[in-house]
Amino acid sequence: HSALRDGKLIDLFYDDDAYVFARQDKNETVIVAFNRLGQEKNVTIPASATGLRDGIDLAALIGPAAGAHVVNGQATLTIPGKTASAFNVR
Repeated sequence: HSALRDGKLIDLFYDDDAYVFARQDKNETVIVAFNRLGQEKNVTIPASATGLRDGIDLAALIGPAAGAHVVNGQATLTIPGKTASAFNVR
């Protein structure tokens, strides 16, 4: 994925237990999420930070997480416990 190799880094969310960022280039956007909790965590990210618009789907690329959908300018990711997941923008 060219965005992972050469894309710009965009921080989307962080707290004591989770970190979500995007890597974006002219061809694609990949969103990577880490959850260090022992349980599932829901994280809402702003779509505007990456230029994504309502109706865009985020498909699970790596890890056991389910995909997400951009609604009202945001997407809610469900990240399983103690995992890292990646999402490809479709």
